[in-house]
Amino acid sequence: MQTNPTQYEDAIRARAYQFWIEEGRPEGRHDIHWQRALASLTPSSLVPEAKVAMQPVATTNAPAAAAKPKILRAKAAKPRAK
Repeated sequence: MQTNPTQYEDAIRARAYQFWIEEGRPEGRHDIHWQRALASLTPSSLVPEAKVAMQPVATTNAPAAAAKPKILRAKAAKPRAK
């Protein structure tokens, strides 16, 4: 099976994203994740079954602080009747 460059790049991107998630979403390590993904994949390894397995998965060890915090606002006081 022959793969086109776009499919190969998409697979590398998905694998690098998976490495990023597994490491806890660190900042500034995108080049390292890309190189690791590049080294772990070869064009011949991109059969449809393997591509499905490389999709990012949710991990339970992701830090909760990465989620957008809720903003709590105090409710306005109701005007008193005179």
